[in-house]
Amino acid sequence: MRTLTEIAHALSSPIRTALVAMPTNETLGEAALRLGVTPSTISYHVAVLEDAGLVIVDRVGSRRYLRRRHRELRIVLGDEPEPNRSWRDEPPVLKDGPVDR
Repeated sequence: MRTLTEIAHALSSPIRTALVAMPTNETLGEAALRLGVTPSTISYHVAVLEDAGLVIVDRVGSRRYLRRRHRELRIVLGDEPEPNRSWRDEPPVLKDGPVDR
């Protein structure tokens, strides 16, 4: 498990936050053009995000795509529908062990 400091560092760069928020159908090469940076710069920032456990790189032929790893990131960024829970809902009661939300 990554520490909060490692995750915060990974999201501290505007380029990395743009990569985490990029459309899932955009290649890393297209993201480099859109962000105005070189492919090597994208590779560096993707490595930081991978090391923090935030993304996975999927390769399709010569193209690379980012996939967000954490469900919470996917919900916030619109890749997954939000569960039918409100932040006002009471947390689940733990009986015999952890409860998967």
